[in-house]
Amino acid sequence: MSTKHGGVFVDCVVDQICHSITLDGEFVTVSAEKHREWIIDDADQRLKKFLVHPQIKFVGSKDIDFYELRKLWLLNGFHLALAILGATTPLGTSARIGDIIASKEPELAKQIKGVQDELVDALVYKPDSIFKAGELNNYINKTKERFMASPDTCERILRDALLSPERIAQITVDFGSDLGRDKQLSEVFRRHLYQCVFSFFDKVHNRLYEPAFCNIDRGRTEHLGYVLLQLIPFLVKQGELLLLEDS
Repeated sequence: MSTKHGGVFVDCVVDQICHSITLDGEFVTVSAEKHREWIIDDADQRLKKFLVHPQIKFVGSKDIDFYELRKLWLLNGFHLALAILGATTPLGTSARIGDIIASKEPELAKQIKGVQDELVDALVYKPDSIFKAGELNNYINKTKERFMASPDTCERILRDALLSPERIAQITVDFGSDLGRDKQLSEVFRRHLYQCVFSFFDKVHNRLYEPAFCNIDRGRTEHLGYVLLQLIPFLVKQGELLLLEDS
């Protein structure tokens, strides 16, 4: 006897920070913060009857993209900017994101506040924006509180740009395995280079460069521009550390 199950795929935004993923035998465990919000496109009216919860919000189809940008810029982008700023301090990549926010170093605090303001501005002044500055400032301030309560480190956020010995070992195994399956060398390079480097720059582009570009016409790119400039010395340092490990 077979049973048919109907599935509905919805356009949605899930706002929750996951900290780590662990594998224990057949079981995968994902640790995450307590805060969660689910923004769902209200195109399917039937869902509203079944998904009734204070952490679920239905919005119009034309608004869902802005909620996606709110998460991408004001949460993911802010997270990435804080990790990059943290990596340039003596605390280094092993520091908690919360420790970077709590730092009393005046220049670092200035950059964090500036990045926060510029990310909000980028979304407020984006054409046809549905958000007001006040509600976005409330959102990003709550985001900072979430970061402060999280065990997240700069290293986890920057993992696509960091080549730890463990990751290099895994990449080497995967690389050899793909070659052993008679895959073309160009295909193997594309796959693993993308995972190691290009995915990081894709995140930088979507989460930091795009909001910075939105602010250019109003001359509001000082702090986001500063963060983007830190990428070059940061990546050079990672290359130097890699060479030192091999010597």
